[in-house]
Amino acid sequence: RIVRSEKYESVNIKNLYPIGEGSGYTGGITSSAADAIKAVEYSLSTIERLNYYNNYSLLTDVDK
Repeated sequence: RIVRSEKYESVNIKNLYPIGEGSGYTGGITSSAADAIKAVEYSLSTIERLNYYNNYSLLTDVDK
């Protein structure tokens, strides 16, 4: 099993997202698919938050 954080990222290798049966977190194709969906949803929400804050800071920089 590859150890991962609650963000689905490997604790040892940055930007590695061990998911599914091969990583030792699931035991079949259905649970592997569900694991992948949860990891992607988390990643997308993180990207959306970063984009929001980057766009917000760009807007506030223009006002300076």
